[in-house]
Amino acid sequence: MPLDFEFTDEQELFRKVVRTFAQNELAPWVRYIDKYGEEKQGHEKVKELEEKARRLGIQFLVLPKEYGGAGEGYVTAGIAAEELSRVFGTVPVGGISTFARFLYEYGNQEQKDRWLRALVRGDLELGFAITEPSGGSDVVSMQTRAERKGDVYVLEGEKGPVGGVRWSDAFVVFAKTSPEKGARGVSAFIVDANTPGIDKYYFNAIGRKHYGLGGYRFRGVEIPVENRIGEEGKGIYMLFGFFDWARALYGLECAACGLGALDELIDFVKNRKTFGQPLGKWESIQFRISEHYTRLEMARWYCYRTLWMKDRGLPISKESAMCKWFSSEAALAAANDCLQMKGAVAYTDECLDEYRIRTLRGSTIGEGTTEMMKIVIGRELLGKEFVPYR
Repeated sequence: MPLDFEFTDEQELFRKVVRTFAQNELAPWVRYIDKYGEEKQGHEKVKELEEKARRLGIQFLVLPKEYGGAGEGYVTAGIAAEELSRVFGTVPVGGISTFARFLYEYGNQEQKDRWLRALVRGDLELGFAITEPSGGSDVVSMQTRAERKGDVYVLEGEKGPVGGVRWSDAFVVFAKTSPEKGARGVSAFIVDANTPGIDKYYFNAIGRKHYGLGGYRFRGVEIPVENRIGEEGKGIYMLFGFFDWARALYGLECAACGLGALDELIDFVKNRKTFGQPLGKWESIQFRISEHYTRLEMARWYCYRTLWMKDRGLPISKESAMCKWFSSEAALAAANDCLQMKGAVAYTDECLDEYRIRTLRGSTIGEGTTEMMKIVIGRELLGKEFVPYR
């Protein structure tokens, strides 16, 4: 099969549409959402932008048309993620809607009709509750339990820090239904956030304010059996399948955020003068820009390759972990160096570099930490018998 590094004409046209939307609609609100993202007015602005993105066909790209999606592939979803993140740092409008795809892939028909269609219409905000205070990245050791009692499961435990707590109408929670089975004993459920027995708490995150970081405590929470997603005991497998492609998209977002910082820096060093000449003439500046740009361009294309593999049904566990680890760390280093090269002005809110650094610092943790990504890569290269937790 010949190698082809070109996007189709339709994809290039789509890129222009998303770029225009990002520059005209998102860019003016970056600071506002960063400041008020955890308050009602900030959330309302995010919802307004989401609706505009939905009307343009930017949301739900990898969802079939029968459910209100665009029926596009993962590479096209990557284009949206890249263009939005160059401006905003992360995707604040659910542009690729990974949660919707999860419901489509693993939910039954009744769940799709009730929850997925509401999500696509904008009538539902959905979150994921995976991480626990005692386990972090070790999701298999989760302590939250869901015990079946007749027509309901009774949920006990705690999830946090997780995103979407402040605004979610419902969330997908992963809990052990058969603790003695380890990874084979975890199941997934859709839980209404207003169910009796749920206590919410919130964190004041240093970045990604619109994310709504917080946690849930469950005390005797009753979940109807029909809210279980997929078979009992299959939760971890669904979760890992979800992470495989979500991480590739996340990596592309990070690379785009770093490249956005470098694009601004290039304009800056062309015009800022030191000792009578443009800052960009100094080799120390050129070399640092060249190094960061090279790493991020390589990361960008590896993310696209991984999404291309996903579109062809190929396994991507190792590749997506590489995307997530390398892109997030490379982008964070680039944004930090951009701030350094701009000097004191970048240490203020007059410059977006400090915003990008706060955003990217969280990206080395969310969707799997840098350390966990290396464990995944090592497992795929050496074999499962070499994972350190066995």
